[in-house]
Amino acid sequence: MPRWFARNKEKAANAMPRIMTSFRKQEAEVDASVEAGLFPARVASRNGAKMFQFSVKIALLSIVLVMVLSFIGLIDPIRNFFLPIQIGGTGTLIVSSDYTRTQVYLDGKVVGQTPFTGENIDSGRHKLKVQAAENTNGFFKDAEIDIEISPGNATIVKANVAPDLSLFSYSIIASSNRKEGDSLLIVKALPGEVKVRVDGTIVGNAPFISDSLSSGAHQLLMEKEGYKPVLIDITISADKQVTVETQMYQYQINLDR
Repeated sequence: MPRWFARNKEKAANAMPRIMTSFRKQEAEVDASVEAGLFPARVASRNGAKMFQFSVKIALLSIVLVMVLSFIGLIDPIRNFFLPIQIGGTGTLIVSSDYTRTQVYLDGKVVGQTPFTGENIDSGRHKLKVQAAENTNGFFKDAEIDIEISPGNATIVKANVAPDLSLFSYSIIASSNRKEGDSLLIVKALPGEVKVRVDGTIVGNAPFISDSLSSGAHQLLMEKEGYKPVLIDITISADKQVTVETQMYQYQINLDR
């Protein structure tokens, strides 16, 4: 057998698998095109199944990644991963005032008059506005407060409007689900240097934070010279964090300012 014939025969034998592979690929593309034209529902169902499997794999990998990062302390504990689920919950808002028939607005809408109790309030940040209902002479002005509603918890607001917004006073008592390491009680007060007493004992000045209070009922008293004292009843429990925010009313009023 001539040498050139043997070489060509060998080349042809080596090229045959590539030719067959290319032919099968073209045949598969033609079959897929024909199937897509004749049976679009079948193709769409197959593609949907593939996308679903891909999404499941991504979700599982994400959960494993969050668990690993939580375990080694690079991000917050795993429970924070489910925080968006809690955001969709609702809470309760209670509003009172020393003035009768104080109008209550929530996010710009009238929701009632004091004493007001609203249930199933969407959790999250809200704008609370109070206004004296009997203000035919425009004596009282509107006053707004930022409040936080926590899922399954109550936020209690006592707000007193005044002729001068600088004299507007309020107290907010908000409870939220306590996480490991969180304080039991947080006290904030305006103006500064407000003395804080718990059950008659001076514990410090606001802002005050405590994680050592015993469970049960306590009396919280905030004092500052020249300002009306604020007395608040609170209940401490191991699974709740209580946040108290107060703006105090000043006794001494300079009418010439």
